Amino acid sequence: LTALRQDAMEAGLRHLFLYTKPQNESMFASLFFYPIAKTDQVLLMENRRGGIQSFLAQQPVVQTSGTVGAAVMNCNPFTRGHLHLITTASAQCDHMLVFVLAEEGGPFPAADRLALVREGTAHLPNVTVCSGGDFIVSRSTFPAYFLRDEQSEDARCDLDLTLFARHIAPALHITRRFVGEEPFSPTTAAYNRRMKEILPSYGVSVTEIPRLENISATAVRRLLAEGRLADIQPLVPETTYAYCQRHFGGRPPRP
Repeated sequence: LTALRQDAMEAGLRHLFLYTKPQNESMFASLFFYPIAKTDQVLLMENRRGGIQSFLAQQPVVQTSGTVGAAVMNCNPFTRGHLHLITTASAQCDHMLVFVLAEEGGPFPAADRLALVREGTAHLPNVTVCSGGDFIVSRSTFPAYFLRDEQSEDARCDLDLTLFARHIAPALHITRRFVGEEPFSPTTAAYNRRMKEILPSYGVSVTEIPRLENISATAVRRLLAEGRLADIQPLVPETTYAYCQRHFGGRPPRP
């Protein structure tokens, strides 16, 4: 661990996460790792005391009266399908929190994805858009979303959902979580299924919203890679289309 920490420091990495079996908690605690979330099979720890509390302290202050809903999205890029989900969900809540994944990957940088969602939902007064940071569907809490491993589908999903249920939802007064139907990605479909099984026991209901047909971020990226910029216009809000015109109007993006 000393060697690994030194390598991380030299690479400029300061916030480290550790996965182990729950029975190893005391051993790694003696080496200054602190628990974040635990399931029957996996324990997630970090090298900062109170890292999750610091993340929550940076989130917007949410009203305690009324219903607070949440949705977690990649938005790579932000499409009319994402907007449909947010619009539908926000109509059922007093306040709606949208967390945008902070991991990098693909032609749309994380900061730009976050900005596109904020611009595309600016007309919805009860919606607040936040970064998911290291604690919401990240390589730290849900590595299976980005990498495949040998754990069961349930074990891969449960760590992220347990962290959300035990820390994020109560701190931000979230009592509803919204997801879109997922007929194409087995990993996301398994995650949605587990969400329906886990979150209600913590007082968070789960609502699955039917997706708009023939609209997906995958289709938008494919059209852009083929240089068919005009063809994405029916699939994305005007703010996303304007972004793509500025960034990809003269050349297709790298995959």
